[in-house]
Amino acid sequence: MFEPDWEKLAGKQLAYIRVPKTASTSIVETIRINSLKIRYTTMHKSYDDLVESWDWLGIPDDTAPPDYDMAWVAVVRNPYDWITSFYEHHSRGRSQGEEVVNIGKWKSFEQFVDLICDTKTINFMQPHNWIHEQIYSGNKCMPQILIRYEKVNEGWDRIVNEFNLGTCTGGLPRTNTNRHHTSGYRAYYNDKLIEKMEARWGNELLSLGYTIDGPIDDSIFVDPEQCHRRVK
Repeated sequence: MFEPDWEKLAGKQLAYIRVPKTASTSIVETIRINSLKIRYTTMHKSYDDLVESWDWLGIPDDTAPPDYDMAWVAVVRNPYDWITSFYEHHSRGRSQGEEVVNIGKWKSFEQFVDLICDTKTINFMQPHNWIHEQIYSGNKCMPQILIRYEKVNEGWDRIVNEFNLGTCTGGLPRTNTNRHHTSGYRAYYNDKLIEKMEARWGNELLSLGYTIDGPIDDSIFVDPEQCHRRVK
C-alpha cells in the first residue's frame, strides 16, 4: 500500500486544495472548528490559480512559507461516484429539469449523464475538462498527499497525527449528504451509461485508479506519481 513520504514532508506548511464533491466542505469545517494550521480556500481554484493569487484562509499571510515549502493535500473521488453526488446535489430541492451549471435541462439521471459528458464548458473543470482539474498544473498532479474519498476519515486522521496538529473532535462532519450514499452509486449505471462515462472520463479514471466497481486497491492514499494526467 502506498504511503506518503512523511519524513520528507515534515516541517512543511500544509495546504488543502478543494475539489468539488470530495468532502471539501467537511474538511474546511474541521480546519476551522479545530483552528488547524492548514491553509485552504473558500473557492474551488486550480493549483496554478492558488499559487498566483494566494487567496488563502487558515493562517496569516505573513507567516506563509513560499510555494516550495508547501505540503499540498487533496481528496480524489471515483468519477462514477462523483457524478451521482453531483446529480443529487443539483436535483435536491429543485423541480426536475431545472437548468444549472450550464449543462442544460434533464428529467433523469441518464439525461444528466448525457448532458454533462457532452458539455465542455463547466467552469471548475477548465481548462482540460477533468473533474479533478484543481490538482493539476498542466498534466502534472501537484499534491504530495492524495486521500481516497472512500478512506477520507482515516486519511485525515493520519495527516493530523503525522503533522502533530492535535486532536480533531468528532472526526469529519457529514455535510451536503445526498441520498445516493444509501443506495450506492453503482445502482445508477447501466451498460450504456458506463460506456458513455468511459468515453468521457476514461483517462481520468485510469490516472486516479478507479473503475465502475471502485478503487483498484484498498489504500488510504494514492501515489501522486501515478496520477499525472494521461492524454491520448
